[in-house]
Amino acid sequence: MDFFVDDGKDLTRFDLRRFPLTIGGRESDIQLPFGFAEASSEPLARLGFSSGEVFVEPEGARVTVNGNPVSTSYWLAPGDLVGIGSVALEVVAKQGALGLRVRAEADHQPVKPVEPMDLEPSFEKPPTLGRGLRVPALWFVASVAVLGLAAAYLFSSRSVSIEIAPPPDRMDVEGTLLDFELRGRYLLRPGSYRVIAEKAGFRKLEQDIEVGRDTEAAFRFTLEELPGLLSVSTKPEVGAGVLVDGQSVGSTPLPAIELAAGEHDVVVRAERYREYQTRVVVEGAGAHATLDVELVPLWAVVTFVSDPAGATLRVGPKSYGPTPVSVELPEGEHGYEAVLPGRKAQKGRIRVVGGEPLTVAIGALSPADGLLSLSSRPGEASVTLDGTYRGLTPLEIPLSPGAPHRLEVSREGYETQAREIEVAPGSREALNLDLTPRLGEIEVVADPPDAALFVDGESRGAARQVLHLPAVAHRIEIRKEGYESYSVEITPRPGFPQTIEATLVNVAAPKEPEAVKPLAPRSSGHDLVLVKPRRFQMGASRREPGRRANEALREVEITRAFEIGTGEVTNRQFREFRAGHRSGAVSGHSLEADHHPVVRVTWEDAAAYCNWLSERASLPPAYVASGGSYALASPRTTGYRLPTEAEWELAARYAAGGGTKYPWGQSLPVPAGAGNFADVSAEGLVATTIPEFNDSFAATAPVDSFAANALGIHNLGGNVAEWVSDRYEMAPVDSAPDPVGPETGEFHVIRGASYLHGSVTQLRLTFRDYGKNLRPDVGFRIARWVE
Repeated sequence: MDFFVDDGKDLTRFDLRRFPLTIGGRESDIQLPFGFAEASSEPLARLGFSSGEVFVEPEGARVTVNGNPVSTSYWLAPGDLVGIGSVALEVVAKQGALGLRVRAEADHQPVKPVEPMDLEPSFEKPPTLGRGLRVPALWFVASVAVLGLAAAYLFSSRSVSIEIAPPPDRMDVEGTLLDFELRGRYLLRPGSYRVIAEKAGFRKLEQDIEVGRDTEAAFRFTLEELPGLLSVSTKPEVGAGVLVDGQSVGSTPLPAIELAAGEHDVVVRAERYREYQTRVVVEGAGAHATLDVELVPLWAVVTFVSDPAGATLRVGPKSYGPTPVSVELPEGEHGYEAVLPGRKAQKGRIRVVGGEPLTVAIGALSPADGLLSLSSRPGEASVTLDGTYRGLTPLEIPLSPGAPHRLEVSREGYETQAREIEVAPGSREALNLDLTPRLGEIEVVADPPDAALFVDGESRGAARQVLHLPAVAHRIEIRKEGYESYSVEITPRPGFPQTIEATLVNVAAPKEPEAVKPLAPRSSGHDLVLVKPRRFQMGASRREPGRRANEALREVEITRAFEIGTGEVTNRQFREFRAGHRSGAVSGHSLEADHHPVVRVTWEDAAAYCNWLSERASLPPAYVASGGSYALASPRTTGYRLPTEAEWELAARYAAGGGTKYPWGQSLPVPAGAGNFADVSAEGLVATTIPEFNDSFAATAPVDSFAANALGIHNLGGNVAEWVSDRYEMAPVDSAPDPVGPETGEFHVIRGASYLHGSVTQLRLTFRDYGKNLRPDVGFRIARWVE
């Protein structure tokens, strides 16, 4: 419906959405003529619209309707005359629209004022109202008017269906004066309305609807369920971060947050506390869930006590104290140390569990050790304290105070010195010992007699003399210009004089030709070196650190020159003999590479390979079948075989004429590049490794790896241990030249350290092992007599 204003000159239309409209001066929506525009800019009255009807209400001026003054809102109908001052506004209907016609002041006919009511009742004369109408008549007119309005309303209304799911607890339709509802259907006149519905647990519905002129209209709405609420708190209150379904939602104490109904993953995180995870069910519909989290600390209070008290406590890099002292420590393992001047430091390890207090009784702090600084002349003497080996001089040894200690210092070739030592708590003592040599007599007889004599590289004068030397290995050299030098290794034996006879060869004198037997042809793929005959000492001194009981010291003489392989037999070489052999793997490390040493072979496998190699080289076999195994042929042949134990040790220790202790020299630590041993790359593979040593091979290495020894032979110590020809016996007694071991026995000798060896005992070249079964770290090399 439109609304218009006709002032006699212009017809102005207003959209109903413009309501309410002001009536009055120059700034009003409807401007009155006859001086009102100039008189005031403030509105004098206001027109409103609701439920398809128009009403007027005063706004600061006297307003009458049909001559009667009004002080509040008054509904208008066609034919009503609205008076504002001296201006009359007639309510007219025109072509389905409602409007106001402004009358000129001269046309305004004043309405007769309402006569005052007689307050005293009169029974002789019916009461009158207004223009003399009687009260019953007025009620009749009003009833007819109401019925007419109701009929008009019903006639102009439409049936409207409003469905809301779920059914609300309360529902209103705003914008209508008469609210007729029957089973969800409403009688509404065409126009705009607002539907308001409320239900517990759902959002309030406020929805505008437009009712047209159709006979029926239907509207359907769905109430939106309220989300649930979740609040989170922690004990203790530490401002923990809260994540819901992986998204951060704030910190505790967390006020109620809205969450959709259903399951949600909640994570609570706080520094120094264990992360808390759970799944909560939110019911929705405004239901409020609370989550109270008991945080578990990732630390615990640890109390340390000591006897006596007052010690400084160190845990990691931090110091605390004095004891007794309580410390907050993160969970896990911790090492601690309690230090008190004049007392021994006490160390220990504890395991801390978060949230579980712990008391650690460190125990009695005993008086501090004294310190003995020990040296000797000569140095590198073995030191034993109270029967326990402690190392080589010079060294410092802590000694517990208040009791005597038995100290023994010994070195090969020197008398052992023994002392009883007692120290005060925390004191430092120094002891220097001059060791008395155990001398053996050696007579040197040389020709020519004026040749020069050298002992261990030091000149001793003329060659012909009697030497009194410490009972350790010495190198004796006799030199003369124009003659071939003579050199020998010898160990003096106290109480057993020895003689060295040497005749030097004049290099200028003509030599008679010597018949030299040709060497047998080499086997394909094997390099061998020649080792000349000599006399040397096998085994180790009883005083040598790491020595085992089966390493008896003895002199051995090799009279037959022999050849020995420069490297171990490889996988490729052995597979030419036995194609299906597999060296396998160890702890995930392959042992199969062609140029790596063959392993997992028995002694009989190695002997069979040697006989096969002899056959290929047209040499007589070195071994003959014997009782399911092999034995050296008699008489001995020049065929390929395993080196004898004496040959192996001579070749391995050749650099010092039989005295080399380790593959690299005489002393520890193991130098870089010395060989393939149990290094840091083999940690987890073996129990004992060499600290801070890395040879880059966790298992086997190529056979020509690392530096060769003085004879050009590789890996006599390291890489793989090696079968030798001899059968095993605890204490070898064969004193004949060129010993080959016992004729019978279940086991064979294994020599040399392997990639699985890392202890001092195993790294020494005198280390002897034995076995009969195949191993992943045992291989072999070949040898043969040259004649």
